[in-house]
Amino acid sequence: MKKGTRLEPLAELAGLREADAARRLAAMLRQLQEKQAELDRLRQYLAEYGQHARQGAATVDTARLQNARSFLSRLSEAVALQQAEVDKAAAGYRSASESWQDSRKQAKTFATLLDRYHDEELLARERREQAELDERAARADK
Repeated sequence: MKKGTRLEPLAELAGLREADAARRLAAMLRQLQEKQAELDRLRQYLAEYGQHARQGAATVDTARLQNARSFLSRLSEAVALQQAEVDKAAAGYRSASESWQDSRKQAKTFATLLDRYHDEELLARERREQAELDERAARADK
């Protein structure tokens, strides 16, 4: 069995692994983007609510002011938790990116080897054919 033929299943497997890693990378990117968008929404809401609470602080009674501060505190905690989720998703994305790059490198390596083996096989076949033609020509001259 020729080298190229033996290598084809491994090259195909490497290609499948690369495609799978690319799908995981895309999923991690979507997840990161969703978490970042949620964080942005929370931060925007916190800023708007904080501004609204500061503007109304002079005309609000103590109980409402305390409730607003409590809500702002919980909202700030939600922002911090969401930031942690974004950080976790970013780390997952980086890991998936590295995995994809590794699998892509491996797939390219197999493809390069496969091309080289096929080129060598083609060259060997052409040499054999040329040798046969030369041999026939030599016999015809005798």
